[in-house]
Amino acid sequence: MYGTLWLLAAALSLVMIGELPADTIPPAPPLPSRLPHQRFEADFVAMGMKYHIALYAPDVATASAAVDAVVQRVQALDRRLSDYNTESELSQLCEFGGPERPITVSPNLYTILTRSLDLSASTEGAFDVTIGPVIQLWRTARRQKRLPPAAALQMARSRVGWQQIECDPLTRSILLKQPEMQIDLGGIAAGFALDESARLLRERGLNCMLLEASGDILVGDPPPGRDGWRITVAGLAGATDAPEAQTLTIRNCSVTTSGDARQFVEVDGVRYSHIVDPQTGLGLTRRSSTIVIAPTGWQADSYATAVTVMGTERGLAWLAQQPGCEAVVLEMTPSGLKRTATAGFPK
Repeated sequence: MYGTLWLLAAALSLVMIGELPADTIPPAPPLPSRLPHQRFEADFVAMGMKYHIALYAPDVATASAAVDAVVQRVQALDRRLSDYNTESELSQLCEFGGPERPITVSPNLYTILTRSLDLSASTEGAFDVTIGPVIQLWRTARRQKRLPPAAALQMARSRVGWQQIECDPLTRSILLKQPEMQIDLGGIAAGFALDESARLLRERGLNCMLLEASGDILVGDPPPGRDGWRITVAGLAGATDAPEAQTLTIRNCSVTTSGDARQFVEVDGVRYSHIVDPQTGLGLTRRSSTIVIAPTGWQADSYATAVTVMGTERGLAWLAQQPGCEAVVLEMTPSGLKRTATAGFPK
C-alpha cells in the first residue's frame, strides 16, 4: 500500500506543480468524519533533500490527496527559498537587490528572513543567513579537502553581516545594504517547510503525523494507543545504534540535530565541521552534536545551529530562555564523552 501511495503522490505532483502559482495552497476538503486508523507513508525529494511522511488517515484517497498537497507546497517553497536554484526568488533577490534597491518579496520569503534576523539579533550573530559567501567557499573546501584561501575567505567575510539586511513591513520589501550579498537559508528552510507541511495536514484533519526532512523531524498527535512518536537520534558518530544515541518519545513538537557527524573536512589533521562560525568564517573544530526540541520546525532547525555555534554553556543558557525548548549537547573531550542538557530535556 505504501508503494502505491508514493507512486500516486509523485504522479499527481508532476502534473500539478507547474500549474499552480508558487504560493497557492490546495484547498482542504471537509474534515474526516471518523477517527483515522490506517497508517500511510510516502517519500519524495525536494529542496535538495529527502522527505518522509508517515500519517494516519481513514483511507488511501484521503492520504494520497494530503501527500500530494504537501509535495506541491514543499516544491513551491523550493522555488522561493533555494540558494542552489538561480531562478528562485531568493537567488533573484540576491542578484538584483542591493544598496538603494529594495525588492518586494513574497510573504513566505519575508517571513523567513524576518525570523532569521530576529534570531541573529537574539544570538548576537551566531545565526546569520548572510553567511552565504563563506559557505560557498567551505563547500569547495570539503570537495577539494583543503582550506579556503585566506584572501578569498577575507573577501567573503566582508560580504557577511545580518545587520546589512533591512526589512520594511509596510511594503514587504527587503533592502540589501551591502553589494553582492548572498543569503543561505540552509539552517532554517527545512524546518519552515515542515511547519508548512504540518499545517496543510492539520487543515485536513490529519493531526497524527510524522514528517522528516533529512534528519529534521516534526511530529503531531501520537499514533493510536501510544503516548508519542518514538524516535532515535544519532550521536556523535552519526549512528543510531551508538551508545550516545538518544531515544525520545515526543508529540506535537519538532526535533533537530546539528553536528559534524557526516559533513566535515580534515586538513592537516584538523577536523573542520560544515557548520561555520559567522564571526570567524571558519568551520567549527569542536566535536559535538546538539539535539534541540522546540514547538516548531523552524525553531528546532535554526536553534540547533545557533546553539552549536555559541558553544555548550552559552548556547544552552540562551536556549533555556526560549519558551517550550529543550536541548542536549554531546561533546567529545580529552577525558571522553560529555553530556550536558537543559533542565527539562529528560522529560
